[in-house]
Amino acid sequence: MVLSLFYVIGIFLKIGRFSCSFPLRVADTSGGAGDISSAYMFYSARMSKGSAMSSFKTMLQVVVMTGVIVSASRLTATPPPLPEGYLSSFASFRKSAVSWEKSLKAAHQHAKQTNKPILILFEASWCRYCKKLDTQTISHPKMASYINKTFIPVRLDLDRDKQIAKILGVKKIPCTIILTPEGDMLSKQVGFEKPVTYYDKIAKARELQDKVHQVKYSRFSR
Repeated sequence: MVLSLFYVIGIFLKIGRFSCSFPLRVADTSGGAGDISSAYMFYSARMSKGSAMSSFKTMLQVVVMTGVIVSASRLTATPPPLPEGYLSSFASFRKSAVSWEKSLKAAHQHAKQTNKPILILFEASWCRYCKKLDTQTISHPKMASYINKTFIPVRLDLDRDKQIAKILGVKKIPCTIILTPEGDMLSKQVGFEKPVTYYDKIAKARELQDKVHQVKYSRFSR
C-alpha cells in the first residue's frame, strides 16, 4: 500500500483517514522560476492490525529543506508618528486578512475540492518572529489577497500540533510548508521573510504544483 502524508497524519492523530492512494513526494523549489528542479521520494509500508503506531517510525521519513531564521531589525527608541489616514488604512488592512482554515483536516478537504495547494504556517504564541512574519508579511493586503486566492491556508501551533510538526520535520518557527491536495511537499521555508521574498518562494511552489500535475497526468495519456 502506498501511503500519503495525510494518511500518516490521520493515523497518528486518530482523526480518520484522509486519502491513501498516492505516494508522498518531496519537491525542491530552490531553483529559479525558470529552473525548478524536483526530487521525488516514494514510501510504502504495510499496516497490520494494531501496529499503526509501531509502524509509524519505519513507514515514513520526510525529506525537508532547511531555512535560516534571519535576525530581527533594530527597534528605534522613539516610534515614528502615525501617518495621516492611519485608521482608515488599518480598517482596510483588517479586511484583507488571510482566511485561515480551522484545522489541517478541513484544509485538506477544501484543497481537494478546489485543487489548490495547502499553505501551512507553524507558529507559537511565544515566537516573536512569527508575529513579525504575520504582521509585516502575511497580513500585507496584497499578500493576504494572493494567499486567499491561490492557497488553502491553515495555522498550526508548534506546541499543540507537535506530532504533525514531527512528521513534517518542523524544528524551527515560523515555518511555512506548502503541500499539494494529494500530499506532495512542494516547499518548506523557515524564518521571517519580507513580502517580496516570501511571495517569490510561495509563487514558485505554486508553479511546481502545476509541473507535478503535468508529469502525473502525462503518464496516463500515453
